[in-house]
Amino acid sequence: MSNQKNAVIAVIVIVVLIAAVIIYWSLNKTSDQDTLQQEQQAILDIQENLETATQIDLPLVNPLDQAVPDVNPIEKTNPFKVANPFQ
Repeated sequence: MSNQKNAVIAVIVIVVLIAAVIIYWSLNKTSDQDTLQQEQQAILDIQENLETATQIDLPLVNPLDQAVPDVNPIEKTNPFKVANPFQ
């Protein structure tokens, strides 16, 4: 009787292991497909963002285009430009 009991337990363990392997394989296969689809969608999103980013037209504006202030430091360094008191 114990041999028959051990054989039944061994068959049950083998069936459970086979079922676990099949379930793991099927879930792993679907998750790989989902991951592939997510990667492809991410690539498409990045490409769309790059296309829209390069199409933005920024205005060409120079705030100092008309009125450039006189900021030449060389002209202001010599206080004796008009008359040198030491001559």
